[in-house]
Amino acid sequence: MALWDLRRRREAALDVVAKLLDLSDVPFRCSSHYNTYTTPSAPSEVIAKYLKIRSSVQTALHEPYPTCTKLEQFFGQSAPQQAYGCENCMQTAARKQREIIDSTTEALKTVPQTISGETLDQQD
Repeated sequence: MALWDLRRRREAALDVVAKLLDLSDVPFRCSSHYNTYTTPSAPSEVIAKYLKIRSSVQTALHEPYPTCTKLEQFFGQSAPQQAYGCENCMQTAARKQREIIDSTTEALKTVPQTISGETLDQQD
């Protein structure tokens, strides 16, 4: 029962972590391009993106003490590329990626790791 409870708690944490990656590309643009080059996604596209992200995060959470160092590796999707080459947008995207990685790292610290009070050994 304790193992089942751990799995249930880790599944609950899955959605919290998966929601950290913003599905739109607006936060990855500078203020000059904030409303430029963006088109609203259809609800089915947003759901498909979220399910892909959730699946990738679920795979990452199979390991005890998961880590996030790259968005693409952890979320299965990278930040939107800045094809138009605006230096400010590239800096904004890099800053936003760092914020997502940092908030994901903090959220991962809350992912349950124990069964009946016994802590899993952290792997180096």
